[in-house]
Amino acid sequence: MRTPRRSVIVGAAALGTVLLLGGASTYLVWRIEDQVEAVRSLEALRTGQERKVARIAALQRAVRAVAEDSLALERRFVAREEVVAVLEELESLARRAGVSLTITRVEERTGEAQARGAVVVGIKLVGAREDVEYLVALLETLPRAARLTALSLRRMAEGENRWRAETTLALGMVKENTPASEGQNR
Repeated sequence: MRTPRRSVIVGAAALGTVLLLGGASTYLVWRIEDQVEAVRSLEALRTGQERKVARIAALQRAVRAVAEDSLALERRFVAREEVVAVLEELESLARRAGVSLTITRVEERTGEAQARGAVVVGIKLVGAREDVEYLVALLETLPRAARLTALSLRRMAEGENRWRAETTLALGMVKENTPASEGQNR
């Protein structure tokens, strides 16, 4: 049995078309898979970069917070130029408490081995016991790097509510070459 020639040509053309379309489809599928893989790779890279940016932003916020905390801490220390103003602040506190305040000595203590120096202030207080105790409490809670290193409290006369306190207040001092002291001098 002989098949007509026209049918063979049509069949061959159809087979060729199917093979061509199948090959083209296979090629396109491989190319699409490659492109999908490239997109996934770029997406993973972008996600990694976004994580890095987020970490950098978090680190920048942390550095800013530490710098602000450091500056706030540095402000608690007294620069040499501020000593007189701090002494005036102490006198103002005494006036508000109703206590007579006398500064008996002011001495700067620094040392090469110390990270910070100190200004040591000798103070004598005279007033009613409650007022003297109130002023001592204020001195203990100054918004500065300060501490009372000695305190004595005695009644001045029997039967009288006049008390005398003597104390030494040590104020933390800024070293001359710190950034905070340079910023305060401007």
